Amino acid sequence: IVNLSGVLGLDALDGDIAELLRCIRSAGALTCLDMIYNTAADAPAIVHSALEHVDCFAPSLEEAQLVAGTEALSAADMARMFCDRGCGVAVVKQGAEGCFLCSGGGEVLHIPACTPGQVLDATGAGDAWVGGFLTGLLRGEDAVRSAQLGNAAASFCIEAPGTTAGIPALDQVLARRAAAPEPRPAA
Repeated sequence: IVNLSGVLGLDALDGDIAELLRCIRSAGALTCLDMIYNTAADAPAIVHSALEHVDCFAPSLEEAQLVAGTEALSAADMARMFCDRGCGVAVVKQGAEGCFLCSGGGEVLHIPACTPGQVLDATGAGDAWVGGFLTGLLRGEDAVRSAQLGNAAASFCIEAPGTTAGIPALDQVLARRAAAPEPRPAA
């Protein structure tokens, strides 16, 4: 798995992201694209050109709206749109609302968030989500189970200050995922 994180914050590389992802994918690696919010005029075009070479695209709601060029679409519609543009799995993360996942065929699932204890700091929650998601994939789980693991990891992250202090051992993350609400078709 190759996860490109911080895309749109890598000025020297952004123009070559699509070609880089194509090469990585052609070598047999699973590609995941995670971006940062960047209002540069060419930001949406950079991401759109890369989507056909991406196995998983996991923007936050705000990042998805930037790439989609509108706030009028729902998170579910944006996930579907990103898949329609060639991405294998698109997940739009919505914090306390969980996430919306499309993995082709147009069906979108709402994957509810896991309930955290006290929320102290959301810093790093998106990165924790990606870490949990990729851990699920490395464990051989499908995209839905992996997204649930991402939700569980993010829910621990926000319980402590900073980016990593709240992340416990994998068995605790798996236990929280097991207690989470089941995914359901998006409305």
